[in-house]
Amino acid sequence: MKAAGLARTVALSLALIGCTDSGLQRQERPVPSRDDRLSVGGVICTRPPRSRITPLRVLFVVDASDSMDITDPQDPVTLETGRQRAVRETWTGLLEGEPEGVRIGVVRFSSEAQSLTGEDLSEPPDSLSDTFFTANRDILATATDILGVTNRATNYATALAEAFLVLRTEMASAEEDSLPLSRYVVVFLSDGLPDGDRGNTREDAIDGVQELVDLARIFRVGSFEVNTAYLSAGRGPDLDREAQELLQEMAQVGGGSFRSFPSGESINFLFIDFTQIRSVFRIDGLAALNLNAVTEIAQLAALPPPMGAGSFQDALNRALNRDFPDLGGLLGPDMGPLEPVDMGIPISPRSFTDRDGDELPGCGETLADSDADGLSDVVESVIGTDALVPDTDDDGVRDVIEWRIDELDPTDPDDANCLVLEPCELAFPGAAPGTPEFGLCTCLSNANAAEEGTNEICDCADPRFAETGLAGCYVDPRELRTGRDCVDNPVVPPDAVDPMTGLPLPPPDPLMELGDGICDCPDENRDGLCDYPDRDRDLLTDCEEQLFGTRQTSYDSDADAVPDLFEVLRGGAPSDPDSLDVDFDDARDNDELLASTDPLCDESGIRSRISVLTDLESQGTMNGRTCYDFEVRNLTLVPTLPNEDAAFPGNGWNRVLIYGSEVSFDDAEAVGAYRVACVMVRYEPDGNFKNPPSGRVRLSDEDFVDAELFDPDTNCIWP
Repeated sequence: MKAAGLARTVALSLALIGCTDSGLQRQERPVPSRDDRLSVGGVICTRPPRSRITPLRVLFVVDASDSMDITDPQDPVTLETGRQRAVRETWTGLLEGEPEGVRIGVVRFSSEAQSLTGEDLSEPPDSLSDTFFTANRDILATATDILGVTNRATNYATALAEAFLVLRTEMASAEEDSLPLSRYVVVFLSDGLPDGDRGNTREDAIDGVQELVDLARIFRVGSFEVNTAYLSAGRGPDLDREAQELLQEMAQVGGGSFRSFPSGESINFLFIDFTQIRSVFRIDGLAALNLNAVTEIAQLAALPPPMGAGSFQDALNRALNRDFPDLGGLLGPDMGPLEPVDMGIPISPRSFTDRDGDELPGCGETLADSDADGLSDVVESVIGTDALVPDTDDDGVRDVIEWRIDELDPTDPDDANCLVLEPCELAFPGAAPGTPEFGLCTCLSNANAAEEGTNEICDCADPRFAETGLAGCYVDPRELRTGRDCVDNPVVPPDAVDPMTGLPLPPPDPLMELGDGICDCPDENRDGLCDYPDRDRDLLTDCEEQLFGTRQTSYDSDADAVPDLFEVLRGGAPSDPDSLDVDFDDARDNDELLASTDPLCDESGIRSRISVLTDLESQGTMNGRTCYDFEVRNLTLVPTLPNEDAAFPGNGWNRVLIYGSEVSFDDAEAVGAYRVACVMVRYEPDGNFKNPPSGRVRLSDEDFVDAELFDPDTNCIWP
């Protein structure tokens, strides 16, 4: 049974325990004393307005129908049309000084439409463009030259559909917190009316612009406008008036400006404001998360009932039998008191915080999670995963996520399919034996292998052994330094000799795995585990975000001021704002996540003792920056397991993240741009040992790192 079903089972039992009756009196037990609280305070400031990248995207949609040969012919000296000159002058000016965040797109249309500025930024390149906007002057120069080529009719609908595709692709791939700061400017230039065919009417053109405006609204773009320009060339007042009215209405719907030009020589885009957005920011919220402390009632349901004397199930049985002797009648005629059976899986008192003194973990009580994967140590011991490895099967999905999803198994490395690696091949197929290149292999998906190496799993066949029927890894100094990454190799027999020298081959390294003909996964930090992509650096892999439906370019996909990592680890809904109160305890799910309480159980009786509390007070604004004093109180520390292989995870250390969400003063509903601080605190319940001993940590503004740069392995502060 997976998490959902187990949660329902335990919820029923705990709900019954929580029922009250005026005739029932519970025996008060002494609550064990633990000095396990942490406070983090300090100063956090908004970044200066100029330090924020404010993306500017300018999209030219330019008519290249046959009539343009007449209305905008080439200059006999420069051999350039007016539209080409105006577009070139505009992007040249915008890119002067290499401003960060400025990108240009060009779409040419006649009867069909085509983007001319697609650029593939992926490594290695794939078959699809990552963006249709560029700052590459060579690409823009070529695109501008193509604007001089004309053919066939004028199709506004096709042009606006292509513009929609270009804009949607760019907005969907943008960092979500950058969109409220982004400015998108569309410039639509034509010398006539749409042809009037079905799907290409005046009404279709207006609808097409409205779709662009709606698109920008959906993505919460900071500023969006469609500007239009008409090239007349004196073709008569009737034609001019009708075309001008249509283009003017398109500009009105698009929130932009309209200009009419009498000739190609006069075309310019000076009437359009291309400046980037500048804004003053404020801290919208502060959130704190101890990655090693779990409060989730659903995880208690993973403990197999019954579990034995002194265990959770035994204590649950005793509580049920003591307080509700007629429980069988409530649950059904076949349900009687539960009898404990010793299963040999007791719960250590170190694995949870016993706030109510009943010697069993329950609603609102914190479970220890040594590897910070969201799955408590006690659950990991039951289901057979490694409590010191966040992703036991190293498949790109941490244990707690696979535990929650029925189709996944946290011990099966082949079920998530987060990386698809290609067969490896010889880097130098024709290399002569004895040369440094001989036997070296390469993988396109792991471009760094040749320089930095991966996990040193031997996947490289040595062609020297092909004629003898043997095979083995070719070991030269370069491979020993960079790691091995290539083709299949059977075991080297103990008596095998080098066919080139006749000397015995060294025995295979017992720690070395045999190759399978498939490229090893990337492992830049050489920890023996795969490195999975995390584009937004929110500590959720792109694969995990796909499973949850969250954005791979946003710290907070549902813009509810609770980072995605919070919601994934604590069982929230990271793709939907959490405004509900599922457990009916008069606290919104959103607020419970921020307070480190459980949205799925009513812990109102002990909430005042377990909730994380946050204070944030503005100290004023200077030079566009606003600074705040903050304090986060009542964070719970937990003991974590010994770990001989590394300082963290384990060894009593707790990793605590402090998130500051920054938004524009004039857009209270914008998606926040996050900065993150990280502190390491050690706790041992025996003797109530803490490091730092005071349980208080003070942070400065310099301790907060931009989310897109945050790396817990290098940015965490140790005492």
